[in-house]
Formats: sequence, C-alpha cells, structure tokens
Amino acid sequence: MHVRRSFAGWRIAFVLAAAWVATAAPQMAAAQTRFDVPLPLNYVDPAAGALAEAAFSQPYGRLLAAEFATVIGESADPQCRTTAAATKDQIAERARGILQRRGRQMFEKIGDIYDRTMLFAKLVADGVPNADDERRRLRNDPAVRRYVAMAQPMVLAGAAGLVVENVDRYALILRIKLARPIGPMASGDEKLLRADPSDEISEKLEAYITASTSPALQRYLELTDLVQRALNQSYSREMALKSGPIQWLTGLDTDLAALCVTGP
Repeated sequence: MHVRRSFAGWRIAFVLAAAWVATAAPQMAAAQTRFDVPLPLNYVDPAAGALAEAAFSQPYGRLLAAEFATVIGESADPQCRTTAAATKDQIAERARGILQRRGRQMFEKIGDIYDRTMLFAKLVADGVPNADDERRRLRNDPAVRRYVAMAQPMVLAGAAGLVVENVDRYALILRIKLARPIGPMASGDEKLLRADPSDEISEKLEAYITASTSPALQRYLELTDLVQRALNQSYSREMALKSGPIQWLTGLDTDLAALCVTGP
C-alpha cells in the first residue's frame, strides 16, 4: 500500500473532480462514461461531518483558518467594515467557525453522493461482504490503533485542505471578491505548503508498515484497499454531476457578506 498515493493522491484527484463537476459543459458530461471520485474512506464515513471541526482544531487547520481570516480582512469592503466593526480576533474566530460549519456541511453532502447499497453489493461480489465491519473491529488491535493514530493528523490536514480549496472555488464561481486564494495549492504560499504534515507522516507510515510483522495491520490495510476500491465504484453518477462547491457550501456567500466580503 503506497500511503502517499492513497492520501495525497486521492486529495488532488478529488479536488480536480470537484472542479470538473462545477464547470464542465453539458456535452462533456454526456461524453463522460465514468466519473471517478476517489475520496478517502474517512471523508465519507457516516460521522464524516465531525471531521471539519477536528480538522480546524489541529495545528495545520488553524493555520489555514488564520489565513482565511487574513484574506477576509484584506478583502472586506472598507465602508462596510467601518459600519460592521469587528476586531481582528473576532474575525479570526468567526472565520474558523465558518470553515468548521460549512466544512461539516460539505462532507455530509459529499457522503450523500455514495450509495451504501451499491457499496455492499460490490463487497459481496468481491467475496468480502463483512469487510467494512471487520476493518472497524481491527482498529482495536494495538498495531492498527497505532497506525490510525499516526495517520490521523494527515487525514485532518487533508480534510482542512479540501475545505479551503473548495472555498476558493466557490468564491471564484460566484465572483466573490477575495483578495487572493486561501488554499496553498492555489496561492503557492510556501509557508503553508511546508506546514502541511502529510508528506512527513506518509513517510513514517510507509516505514511503519514495512517494519511491521502484525497480521492484523496487514489485514486492515488489505481490507481498506478492498473497501476503497468498492467505494470508488459506488457513487451516484447522477448526484455527482449535480454536485460541486456551490451545492456543498451553500450559504457561504451569506457568511462572507456578514464580514463585508461580497461579489460584483
């Protein structure tokens, strides 16, 4: 299992897929025979909404939230800002709250794209109908528990990154006047790119997997790959084609307007 591909690769592919959903012309949609959204299992778990709160409570997520607050401050209409006075600390707190609230909304709506019945049918066809349940039970094994704990900061960093990248895309589509992009993939902010712990953690996970002799961990990784492959083929194409940043982050424009950041 290549950890960097499994997490960072899915993240990039999902962002590109989201952009395609939001902007593709109807004829492109008609010509598309298969629409893959290879989203990590963590992001479509029934409790995935809680990811956003946790993601922006950890160090990297807090850095992204602080950047969001800074961009809001730079983008706010001066006349409006005078009328609706707010301190820098108040803007920062409200900005983080927006990312957590709209992030929760986004992950919950993304989860709706996937068909659990179809997922189960795929697992049955692969001869592992109880793969997801077994995988969850294996998390009680010490070696698996350590692996999951090591991976968690990377999962949360990826979740935070997905939210801000889609905030950028939402603002672009609705022509909301942000002074500059928030997400480091769009802005090229070296400080934020270096602060992302994903590469370092993925290397540690690769080393941990290579050194491990735990049958439970190997089984957990095998089942994770099986469930992930089934998940990649279990989304509703119709719902996917109707989904994107505008649907996932509905209401974000109102949040930004309350902080004096508006469109044309």
